[in-house]
Amino acid sequence: MLLKEVYSHGLKRKYEVEVPASDIDAGFKEAIEDRIKKNVYRGFRKGKTPFDVVAKQEEGLIDSVIVDQVYRHWYDIKQNEKLVLFNNQEEITGIDATAYKESKAAVKFTVECELLPQIPKIDFSQVSVKTKSFEVSEKDIEKYKQKVKEQLVDWVDLAQSDSIESGDRVVVDLRGKVGDEAFRGGQLDNFECQVGDGKVIAPLSDGLIGMKVGEERLIPVLFPEDYHDIAVAGKNAVFHTLVKSGKRSQKVSDPEAALLKRLSCKTDDETNEKVKSLLNLECSKRINELLRRQIEAQLEKYDFQVPESLLERQERYVKVDLPSISADDLKKEAMRRTRLSLILAEFAAERNISIDKTDVARHLLNVSMAAGLDSSYLAEIYRNNKDFAGSVTLKLMESKIFAALLETVQKEAEASSVDEILGCTEEKVGTQV
Repeated sequence: MLLKEVYSHGLKRKYEVEVPASDIDAGFKEAIEDRIKKNVYRGFRKGKTPFDVVAKQEEGLIDSVIVDQVYRHWYDIKQNEKLVLFNNQEEITGIDATAYKESKAAVKFTVECELLPQIPKIDFSQVSVKTKSFEVSEKDIEKYKQKVKEQLVDWVDLAQSDSIESGDRVVVDLRGKVGDEAFRGGQLDNFECQVGDGKVIAPLSDGLIGMKVGEERLIPVLFPEDYHDIAVAGKNAVFHTLVKSGKRSQKVSDPEAALLKRLSCKTDDETNEKVKSLLNLECSKRINELLRRQIEAQLEKYDFQVPESLLERQERYVKVDLPSISADDLKKEAMRRTRLSLILAEFAAERNISIDKTDVARHLLNVSMAAGLDSSYLAEIYRNNKDFAGSVTLKLMESKIFAALLETVQKEAEASSVDEILGCTEEKVGTQV
């Protein structure tokens, strides 16, 4: 059994391997003897057929024996040479058995693979982060209530003479076509959206401005190249749009009553308890995000090679998450995420952390409800768009991993305030301001 490395770049390897003819012969002999035991051949009793007779009748079996011996030898090589492959995947190509069949020479084949990098072993129980302790005061509660009251509005129906403006809420019927073909996700009845809130692609949202209730219009749209639905990404479409109703915001006349209604409360005391609970929840979320950033910052100091295939995949995921990111930032962010994902994957494997179909389904349902989309439409995109599916899966997995990490690391608490915690923000790479 011979192994020769013929290519090496980063973690990528290409090997040429030889399987001795004697091993192929032994494999063929074993296969024929097994056939003799199990099969009945004309003129002979079961188990009594001469070897040469069966070998002649089953000579075509040699091809499957060769393939079997190739994979057995490659498995033995991985064990003997202690080769650990990324994702335990390799591509075996160029199995050449010509010389064996002609002159009983060795069978040659080629293997291409990526090695698993040397990932740093980190004892997260020794990692220290700074957390924040806080108490929600009456002043915090009153400040929150005042802020909410300032944002409370009533939504008043638009008259037929009113033109739609940015910020209005509308209900529309949409019939989208690419060319003459209707496309999945473009046929919506009673679709609710707020004009200009960024949840609907800009050309369609902008096209609603100036329309009136009851009006129909053809709105041309060019889908971005990186649109999550690959069936229409980068294509021109036209939406036949009917505005069925619209509403415009105006300040509420009784903020106190409106606040009780918004929070589903009946008394001021009940409202105060609800606000306190909301502030505790929001502050805890912000603190966890700050802790996550500290952990990531400590992990980013580790510099090691990463598999090119994983880096390329991360670049595609980054494009899904941050469509406007620059080329330079894309490379840096993809490398950062790739190294983090490998370190976190080691921790997840140790803790048996995983996600299942239920986690994915719950996430897609929540996103669909928030965006006013048909959940089956988003589920179909998840099935058909590998980059979108990969990005979603990665986020869900990282969320579970970091939840476990926060229970593992050492936390040093310092006193803080609600204002300080809720004011903690940090721009992400490539995000638009």
